[in-house]
Amino acid sequence: MTDSSEPDPIFAAIERHRKAYAAMQAFDGELLEELLAGTLSATKEAEGAMYAVADAEIGAVRALARVVPTTLQGLLAMLISPTTRQRTRASCWTPSMRRIATPS
Repeated sequence: MTDSSEPDPIFAAIERHRKAYAAMQAFDGELLEELLAGTLSATKEAEGAMYAVADAEIGAVRALARVVPTTLQGLLAMLISPTTRQRTRASCWTPSMRRIATPS
């Protein structure tokens, strides 16, 4: 870990994944609403849109996994971020650990 004036790249990677995950969740919600309303259309266009949203989230996860935090705050943020916690179940972190990991 280095103490650099450069921003830790993990924060940008976490944010990219957060946005991709939110887009996927929103799309899933739309599909569910259409299914319940009986208006879900199983077209090639709809299938392509579904794969595009899912591929973006998978790409963001892969990119996140390749980023090495450069600061202790970045490492803690990666470990306790809700987007990474969904995959790691690191819910044992205390509020003080979350405060340390929050970029200033």
